[in-house]
Amino acid sequence: MKSKRFLIVFLFPFLFLSCATLWGDRGASDRRSGVDYSHEPLRNPAVSAYVNQIARHLVQYADREKMANPKVEVFIPKTSRIQGTSTIEGSSIEITRGMLNILTNEAGLACLLGHEIGHKVLHRNKQKYKPRNKLEEIFLPEEIARAKWNQRREGEADEYGAILCSKAGYDAYAFLNYFERLSQFQEGGLVAALEELPSTHKDFRSRAKALRRLFIIVGDPSEESRSAEA
Repeated sequence: MKSKRFLIVFLFPFLFLSCATLWGDRGASDRRSGVDYSHEPLRNPAVSAYVNQIARHLVQYADREKMANPKVEVFIPKTSRIQGTSTIEGSSIEITRGMLNILTNEAGLACLLGHEIGHKVLHRNKQKYKPRNKLEEIFLPEEIARAKWNQRREGEADEYGAILCSKAGYDAYAFLNYFERLSQFQEGGLVAALEELPSTHKDFRSRAKALRRLFIIVGDPSEESRSAEA
């Protein structure tokens, strides 16, 4: 099923390093940062068909009975921002053209799509924040508690996406490599730790470390998929 050629749309340099959801009352662009927040679609039928083919292939290996709508459809906004989003109850997934720009192979794209499918599988009935315990409810500011809740969900989707991709025949280490590559653009140390506190996503280094721990615990997921094929 895999295409031998990875279609990369390279139009402009990427401007925004995040896969956080950016909904809100923003205009077509943010004049201060120069980031385009519009959702105008990329008009390239070949790229759209290619990305959707991979998504449909992945869904065949997902827990479809847990999805509200297993017929996923991927939309590609032509914005240069780096972002992937999905609707939990609907069928849509968005992978921006900026996101495609930084991928180096099809396995990386599959892992990102697997992450979004993971949200659809894992979080359909868990869309509202609830404190994990009384201590969190009393002592942790709500903004931080909500951020930690979102970070846990993102970590769960990362793990699901990596394992899903390995089941579908892709190299799950491409996801780890993706995060490690993006981590080069982030500050480390105390600055990163403080910035992460109110963020809906952990920083890229933390996400890479979490996947590395996962691969140690479950073994090489890609090796398992190769054994199954044999």
